[in-house]
Amino acid sequence: MFLLKLAILGYDEITEDADPSDYQYQLNIMFHDDDAEWVNENLKPALEERMPHLQNIAFGDEDLHLGMYYVNAVYYNLDNSFKTALLIGNKSVDDAWFMTKLRMAVEHMNDTKLDKIILIFLEDIHEANLPYLVRLLLSKNKPYLLVTEDEDGQELFWAQFEKEMRANKVINSVIPI
Repeated sequence: MFLLKLAILGYDEITEDADPSDYQYQLNIMFHDDDAEWVNENLKPALEERMPHLQNIAFGDEDLHLGMYYVNAVYYNLDNSFKTALLIGNKSVDDAWFMTKLRMAVEHMNDTKLDKIILIFLEDIHEANLPYLVRLLLSKNKPYLLVTEDEDGQELFWAQFEKEMRANKVINSVIPI
């Protein structure tokens, strides 16, 4: 009955009232060190061109808060960012530090009850190689983005990315009756 009621009446998504400018970082991008070249050559110029309104972006470990321990600095960036984008590739799923950052992002999302994570796949990863936490996020109908080489795929990627950057949805973990 609940699902029928939703289908007929619809529903309103609950979003956070905060604006991206209320945070120190509008976007926090976490990636494996081996993907730094792709980020510098492709992602940074594309963000500057397509989303010039994003002025405060933390790019990986180079923008961590100096003077803090590594884990504390990663958490500081997570806590003070409107959205966190995790760039996932084959090398990152095998890296213990990157998986620690992913766990911290998921824990922060659960603590704040806000969907602040954007998963971006840089390449196809065989399902057997995906970590459990990534598969769990994907099983909850978490949207993810896939970087492609073709022009149509890139337009779709940026349209989805802009949509994800608009608001932080409140996580609803209540099971309907």
